[in-house]
Amino acid sequence: MALKLRRPAVALSGVGAMVVGLLVVSLSGSFQLPLNIVLIVFGMIAAVTGGLVFGVVAVAWFMKKAVQLSETSQWGRSRQR
Repeated sequence: MALKLRRPAVALSGVGAMVVGLLVVSLSGSFQLPLNIVLIVFGMIAAVTGGLVFGVVAVAWFMKKAVQLSETSQWGRSRQR
C-alpha cells in the first residue's frame, strides 16, 4: 500500500519535529551529564531536520504558485503568441 503524503501533512510534520526537538533541548538541562549531551544532540538534529523539511515544502509551494501566476498573467500570454 503506497502512502501518498500531501504538502500540508509534510509541512506540519516538519513543524512538529522542530517543536519536539527544541522542547527536548530545553528540557535536557534537568538530566545528568551523559544523557544531557545525547538529548541536546538528538534535539538539535530533529529541530534542524524539521526546519529543512518545512522550508523545502514552503519553497516548493511558493514556486508552484509563482509558476501558476506567471502562466495566468497577461505577460505570460503575450510571450506565448
